[in-house]
Amino acid sequence: MQNRQPILGVLLILTAACSGRPTPPSVALTIPPGATLDAAIDSLSAHDLVRRPALFRWYARIRGLRRSLKTGEYLLPPDATWGEIVATLERGHGVEVRWTVREGLMLSEVADLAAEQLGIPRDSMIAAATDSALRAELGLPAAATSVEGYLFPTTYLVPVHITARDLVRVMTREFLAQWQPAWTERLASQHMTRQQVVTLASIIEAEVRYDPPDGGQCKRASAL
Repeated sequence: MQNRQPILGVLLILTAACSGRPTPPSVALTIPPGATLDAAIDSLSAHDLVRRPALFRWYARIRGLRRSLKTGEYLLPPDATWGEIVATLERGHGVEVRWTVREGLMLSEVADLAAEQLGIPRDSMIAAATDSALRAELGLPAAATSVEGYLFPTTYLVPVHITARDLVRVMTREFLAQWQPAWTERLASQHMTRQQVVTLASIIEAEVRYDPPDGGQCKRASAL
C-alpha cells in the first residue's frame, strides 16, 4: 500500500478540483497616439496605478521609457510593480483578457471554451493541441499524441487576439512549471513516467465526470 502513495499523491494533485486565489480586476488604461511620457504618468496616477508620480517619472526615464513608450489600450493589475508597468508600456502588448479554465475539462471542452471566450476557432485549437512539431517544441514525449492532460487549469491573462498555438504554449508551459522534480523521482521509483500518470489522470477525470453522481469530484478523488 505504501508503494502506491507517491503515485496517488500526484494523481490527487492532477485530478482534485482546487481553485486558485481570486485576483482583483485589472485597470483599463489608454495611452493615445502622440502621448508624452508625462501624459502617460498623469494617466497612471489618475488610475491609482502609480501613487508617487514624481519618483516614478525619474524611474521611467532611467529605464528609457520616454524613447520606447508604446501607445494603445492596456489592462494592468492594480498591484502592478513599477517594473511591470514600464515593461508593459515598452512591449506594447495592449489589452489582455482574463481567461479561466476550471479543473477537469477535456481537450474538446477547452477548445469550446477558447472558441466562445477568446474567438479561437475550435478546429485551430484541436489542430494545435495535436501538432507533433509543437509538442516537440514544448518538450513533451513522443508517446503524447496530444497535449491532453497538459493544459493546466487556472486563470490566465492572455492577449486579446492570442492564437491557438500560443495558447497551447502558455497552458502547457504552465503545467511544466508547476510540475515538481521530486514527482519525477517518485514516479521513477515506481517504474512509471510522467506521461503515464498524465494519461491515467485524464482517464480518472473522465470516469469521475461521467459516473453517476456520488458526492462530487473531490470526494471521488480522495477515495482513491
